[in-house]
Amino acid sequence: MGDIVSDHEAAIRLVIGAYRRLQAHNPQHELLKYITNVTDEGFDNVEERCEQYLDRFETPEDKKKDYVMIGKVLCSYFIALRNASEEIEGIRKPQPLEKLIDEDGEDLPF
Repeated sequence: MGDIVSDHEAAIRLVIGAYRRLQAHNPQHELLKYITNVTDEGFDNVEERCEQYLDRFETPEDKKKDYVMIGKVLCSYFIALRNASEEIEGIRKPQPLEKLIDEDGEDLPF
């Protein structure tokens, strides 16, 4: 198991790959509006859309906390990007973001 920093870096790499994949299919897709300046090293958040981003990708339970679980939000964003690409490619229907909660209603540990 990795440490928090390597897990965060891995989530960023997943987002970059999924972003580029979706951008290749549809450069105007609405999910691409949340980040900018995407490079192999990272990306910048679009300041004007940070609240929208968090509203969309934070779970209702996490919104009640005094802090943002960045890794979990990045993973939610990655899942949305991946699902959008897969829907375009006809691979499968997108899975809802609620899948981040296990069968017992517990948050998944990331």
